[in-house]
Amino acid sequence: MILVDQLRVKHWIKNLFIFIPLLVSGNLSSPGLFYLTVLVFIQFCLAASLIYTINDIKDVEKDRKNVTKKNRPLASGRLSLNQAYLICIILSILICAGFFLIPTSAGVVISSYIILNVLYSFWLKQISIIDISIISLGFVLRVLSGVYAADLPFSQWLIIMTFTLSMLLALGKRKGEVTLDMHVDDKRKSIKGYGLEFIKSMQIVFATITITVYIMYTVFNESYPGNKEYLVYSSFFVILGISRYFQLSDFKVMVDDPTSILFKDKFILSMVTCWIIYLAAFIYI
Repeated sequence: MILVDQLRVKHWIKNLFIFIPLLVSGNLSSPGLFYLTVLVFIQFCLAASLIYTINDIKDVEKDRKNVTKKNRPLASGRLSLNQAYLICIILSILICAGFFLIPTSAGVVISSYIILNVLYSFWLKQISIIDISIISLGFVLRVLSGVYAADLPFSQWLIIMTFTLSMLLALGKRKGEVTLDMHVDDKRKSIKGYGLEFIKSMQIVFATITITVYIMYTVFNESYPGNKEYLVYSSFFVILGISRYFQLSDFKVMVDDPTSILFKDKFILSMVTCWIIYLAAFIYI
C-alpha cells in the first residue's frame, strides 16, 4: 500500500490521454498498434512515478509542514529516504529497459517529459504561468507519445486542443489554491503570482480556445476515418463537459487533482463516455 501511494498509481489515469490518437484515428481495434500504445502507456506511468518520487525527496521537509502533503509516505515517515532513492533507481532501470520495446520517437518524447519535469521540480515550478505551462506540456507529450507509438498522422489541432484544455485544468487547481490561500503553507512563489480575477479571465480564454479548436478539428480533420458529416456534433459533449468543469472549479475539491475530477464527477464522466461512444459509433460500427 505504501508503494502504491508513493508511486501515485491513482494518477496514472492521466496517461489515458496516450490512447486518444489511437481512438480518433480508428486504429483502436488494431492489435499491433494497441500493443505498442500500451507499452508506451506503461513507460509513461513509470516516468510519472519517477518524477513524483524525485519531487517528494526534494520537498520532504517542506511537505512535512504542509497540511495536505504531510501524509505522503516520505513526509510521514512511512517510507525512508533510502527506500525512496532505491525506488528511483529501480524505476530508472525499468524505464531504460522499456525504451528498447517502444519506437525511438516515443522514447524521445518520454525522455523529454522526464527532463522537463525534473527542471519543473527544481526550478520552473517557482515561476507563475511557466509552472502551469509545464504541466500542460506534459499532457501534450502524452498525446504525442501516443501518436508516435502507433506511427499515426500528426494533427496540429489535436495538440493545440490538448494544451489549452490542460491549461484550463491547471488553472482550476490554482483557483482553488488562491481561494483557500494555500500559498501560506506552500510558500511557492508561483502561487503568489496568481490573482483570482486573472485566473477567472484566463479560464474563459482557454475554455473558448479549446471549444473553438475542437470544432475546427472536427471540420478540417482530414484523417478521421468515420463519417465526417456527424463528427462536428461531438462538440456538444465537449461544451457540456467544460461547462460542468467551470461549475466545479468554484469548489474546494479542485485543489486536490483537477485532472482526476474528469473521471470522478458523474456528469463529466458521462460526457467523456458519450464522446468516446459517439466517435466509436461512426468509426468502428
